[in-house]
Amino acid sequence: MAKFKKLVPNIDIFYEGFDIYMNAKIKQNEAFRAVNGDSKQCMGIAAFQELIIE
Repeated sequence: MAKFKKLVPNIDIFYEGFDIYMNAKIKQNEAFRAVNGDSKQCMGIAAFQELIIE
């Protein structure tokens, strides 16, 4: 965890606009968010992208 903290000092603000982007992906079922039931904090996000091979 210490190495991650050095790369991203504040995970709440990963980059400007990240929340808007991820919320749009979640609404389109292209991403899923794991939320702690008690604290309501985000525990992780998994995003998917369609891969088309022609």
